Amino acid sequence: MSKLVYFIVFTVIVEFLALALLQALFENKRKKRRFVLLYVVIAFVILVLEGILYLVISKSKQPDYIQFRTYFNITAVILLNMAPKLILSIFSIVYYVVVFFKFFLKSVFGLTGKTKTMIKIKHLFIYTSIVLSVLLFVNILYGIIKGVDELSINHVEIVSDRLPESFDGFKIIQISDMHLGSFKNTQLVEKGMAAVALQKPDLVVFTGDMVNNVADEAKPFVKFFQKLTPPFGMYTILGNHDMGDYRRWYKEGDKETNLVELQRLQKEMGFVMLRNTHAYIVKGNDSIALIGVDNWGEPPFKKYGDLKKAMLGIDTHLFSILLSHDPSHWIQEVVDKTHIDLTLSGHTHGFQFVFNLGNFRFSPVQWKYKQWGGLYQHNKQCLYVNTGFGFIGFPGRVGVNPEITVFTLRTDLATKTQRHQ
Repeated sequence: MSKLVYFIVFTVIVEFLALALLQALFENKRKKRRFVLLYVVIAFVILVLEGILYLVISKSKQPDYIQFRTYFNITAVILLNMAPKLILSIFSIVYYVVVFFKFFLKSVFGLTGKTKTMIKIKHLFIYTSIVLSVLLFVNILYGIIKGVDELSINHVEIVSDRLPESFDGFKIIQISDMHLGSFKNTQLVEKGMAAVALQKPDLVVFTGDMVNNVADEAKPFVKFFQKLTPPFGMYTILGNHDMGDYRRWYKEGDKETNLVELQRLQKEMGFVMLRNTHAYIVKGNDSIALIGVDNWGEPPFKKYGDLKKAMLGIDTHLFSILLSHDPSHWIQEVVDKTHIDLTLSGHTHGFQFVFNLGNFRFSPVQWKYKQWGGLYQHNKQCLYVNTGFGFIGFPGRVGVNPEITVFTLRTDLATKTQRHQ
């Protein structure tokens, strides 16, 4: 109930500020009153429709994981309605701060009258906010309609003097955060796995969140993963959503049963699951270590991962790759504390909203995660954060496409030679 109250209060404030800015365009009082009335009626109708949509979904007899998916439609409506108005609200606050100071200067220094220049500046300011709001609306709408369908295949080269020469050119594909329960049909996943197969990887790894809540979400998609047959196998770990923590389980033991079923389905897909353990990838007379941990996160996410247990017995001279869902794990337990060369993570989704301008990238998720998307390096230790294939909460992606990452491992022969001389 408290969340609902917060949402209503937030909505009223944003609507009020947006309306306060827009009505400032009208000098004629009659036109202003008509506009205010029209705005209030439309805002009220949208809010009522959101409530009706919520009630219809909650009363439906569909499986709850399908209901969970359809709640995303409410999120879409809310974002399309409120995000542009949030921009208007910010401009509104700035505008009325300026108006206040203008009034203050007028009172103190006796300035009087409106100049044509000031009126033009006011209109330019308001029209700028409207243009930015419309652009945001269009981008969100595009992200819903097309954003989840525009696959990005990102190629990354990892160079290390610890990598055996026999692994030079070794190709690893990372996929992450499928959230299979979010897809209404199988087409996008089929397309994605076909794209993975075309890359002809040596090894495929999945870094968590195969489902939103329950194992049943994965059943329609098993056959598409089975078509992947990399020569060195496929490995997977569990993400925070895979653990089943975000669903109410009505019977004792159902949560554990669900997790067992999810592991079985991923095995059927062709994955070997690494739960706080490791495996060796052997090529000729050489090998590298592949380490996998259950989800390890900072609050409110739980710490199921046990890196010390997972690394037990690994030769520190081996080139090592860690699969860990949450990128915050890298800073907390990997960097300068282990010999792990490359950590592969996911989890952030890039907030499914990234602003790109040339080399500049911004996402609200970086307020929580310093490492949120792409390649990061500390001395010779690397982290790559995959921004995910699927989606959750918001049924779209703005400025951050579904991602498949192709890593090519390269041996730094020059440094290796110098080290051994």
